[in-house]
Amino acid sequence: MEPNITKQTVTVSDTAYEGSMEQSVESDVLLPDYCPDIVKILRCFCTPTVTGAQAGGDKLTVDLCALVRVFYLGADSSIRCVEQKLPYTKSCDLRPGVMDPVLDISARTDYVNCRAVNQRRFEVRCAITIGCRVFSRTQSEIIAGAEGCGIQLRSAECDLTQVGSDTTRSFSVHEDLQLPSQKPSVQSVIRLDCCCRLGDYKIVGGKVVIKGELMLHLLYQPEAEDARPETMEYSLPISQILDVDGVDEESVCDVELSVTGNEVSPKPDLDGESRLLGLDCTLSARVRTHRRQHLSLITDCYSTEYECRIERAAVGCLSLLKIADERAIHKCVLSLPADAVGVIDLFCTVTEIGVRTEPGAVTACVKLVAGLFAADADGGVLYAEQPGECEVRIPVDTAEGLLFSPRAEVLSCSFSMSGAHELDCRCEVSVCGCIYSLTRPKVAVALTCDTENPKARGADASLIIYYADAGEEVWEIAKHYNTSLEAVMSENELDAPILPGKRMLLIPIV
Repeated sequence: MEPNITKQTVTVSDTAYEGSMEQSVESDVLLPDYCPDIVKILRCFCTPTVTGAQAGGDKLTVDLCALVRVFYLGADSSIRCVEQKLPYTKSCDLRPGVMDPVLDISARTDYVNCRAVNQRRFEVRCAITIGCRVFSRTQSEIIAGAEGCGIQLRSAECDLTQVGSDTTRSFSVHEDLQLPSQKPSVQSVIRLDCCCRLGDYKIVGGKVVIKGELMLHLLYQPEAEDARPETMEYSLPISQILDVDGVDEESVCDVELSVTGNEVSPKPDLDGESRLLGLDCTLSARVRTHRRQHLSLITDCYSTEYECRIERAAVGCLSLLKIADERAIHKCVLSLPADAVGVIDLFCTVTEIGVRTEPGAVTACVKLVAGLFAADADGGVLYAEQPGECEVRIPVDTAEGLLFSPRAEVLSCSFSMSGAHELDCRCEVSVCGCIYSLTRPKVAVALTCDTENPKARGADASLIIYYADAGEEVWEIAKHYNTSLEAVMSENELDAPILPGKRMLLIPIV
């Protein structure tokens, strides 16, 4: 008589690739005809944006756009900014057989250098690091249970998360923004910062309804001669409905709203004054679905009657611990340049994100740079900046194989003067992303019993005395004596599978 073995098919995930790629940026930036000559470079930024990623044919391909912005002091003593968008494509090899991949891609700027070649041309050099993690999803058949032939099974409880669809949709926001009556009309836009604040989302009939807020911070040069630059802030509601395969009320979703491109230009109003700002903003809405599942995995077995053979295989068990959506306030003191008489604009950018794990928590370490434009007594423009770090601690259950690729963004930045030459800066930082645990337990995938050769059993004892040491597993003791775990636990009134101290056990032979 053969044992009755049942099997089940589960979707398992494992890391197919984890690493980084480097992209160098080398570009000459020419001034448009309407821009004044270069007097002094104030600051150069390179902002990388991942515009697409695909994994197929044993290769990972990432599409990237690097936005280079150079702020400089022009010959007319005003702040000017020139921009250049540079597309890139990078690829790397994956191990063969990557199935149904899930991608986590990020990009950061390692350094940026800029110099003026002449009065009309900049030379920019910078380096970008693309962080990549690829999960491979496969179907695996494992043993779910077995009966007969004295089979004894050892199981381990496991919370398995199936990563479902990963849906992304781009959409545009077109808006004419009105200046308040007390603000001067616009000559040119110097700087525009855009970011998204996610509100909430709902799952309705296979669709995900997303609501949020598009927040804008604008620095512009007024038309009036010798006028200082002005700042403006706007907030626009945004919403999107995404068709997401397989999503329902039991799905757990990671929802992301991000800005992938923006342009703003002055427009005349009905009176012919440049008091309107035409905004064209491209955004991306992304939904990654998860479905949690609780499984009992068979990790060991034996028979009290026959010799049996078990075949094990490592199975990647990906478990979603938490979807982080945290806010933190970063405070710092920024000193004004020695000759500054007033602040023109303050901003803060994320330069790098690291992760540190500890018992019961994971910490996102966000490196920032706070920068400001200031005016001097002669109407000139000065620049100063200060690096800082913001730590966001996220409580999670202690788990091995913790995986976290956080997304960080500065949502707002404000300041107050704390002295003649010091600013108290306050920045709201958002940290989001999925926190996973990835383990690879060895589970039973095949089981055979040699029913032609029963085990030899002694007939002279039905109860054996065994002196156990602290830390011994009751399962191993029962397996050694060809008896059942339940019989040993019941006979000795044990309530834990591992013995806390030395003791005598009575081993019933069943």
